[in-house]
Order: sequence, then structure tokens, then C-alpha cells
Amino acid sequence: SHDEQQVVMISEDYVHLWNTAPWKHNKSLEVGAKKLYGTAFSPDGRWLAVGAADKKIRIWDLSII
Repeated sequence: SHDEQQVVMISEDYVHLWNTAPWKHNKSLEVGAKKLYGTAFSPDGRWLAVGAADKKIRIWDLSII
């Protein structure tokens, strides 16, 4: 993330959010697509976008998760 407080990891059809200090698993988000190609945080860190093989982009509001 922009503030280096979160890291995103992809596995199959899930996105995993981790807090960096201390290293702690925060949340897993089910994407619903088997192949995920990329992630991006918005500049303010509020939104997370995930691109998948089904040619869809999923966007989450991290402030409410």
C-alpha cells in the first residue's frame, strides 16, 4: 500500500491482505475467478483493484472491510 502498512498476496481465487507491522493476516477476499493477474491500491489506500482472467476488475473499499 502507499503507506507500506499493508501487503496484498494472491492465491488461486483469493486476495489476502496482510498488515506489515507486526506481520499479521488481516483478511481474505474471495474473487471468484481462478486466475488473478494483478492488484493495485488507490493512491489514498482506500480502494483495492484486482484484475482477473475473466477480463473483469474487482474493486473493494478497504475502509469498510
